[in-house]
Amino acid sequence: MEDGFSPSKGFPAAPGPRKVEMVDGQCKVYLMCWQGFASGLLGDRFGDVSEAAVVKVGMSSDPARRCAGLNKSIPPASIDKWAVVAESNPFPNVSAAAVAEQRLKD
Repeated sequence: MEDGFSPSKGFPAAPGPRKVEMVDGQCKVYLMCWQGFASGLLGDRFGDVSEAAVVKVGMSSDPARRCAGLNKSIPPASIDKWAVVAESNPFPNVSAAAVAEQRLKD
């Protein structure tokens, strides 16, 4: 294997109940673009995607943190990653951001 290869490690099991509190507040809508070949994500399900771009529209209070989280699920040796290419100004709350996100997707 190449010197830069190192296998990823899963999180240790942590059984038991979880409690999560979602706090409403400022939220941004973002656009991420896959920085690699579309076929790496899509395979051949959509025919020839050699000229295609893969984008992700979403919302987060911190798009950079969201992008980093997505990229952590990709094997460390991969050179293909997600990148934030645009983000909105903050919306006052999650509901307002969700409306803007849906309008962008529509």
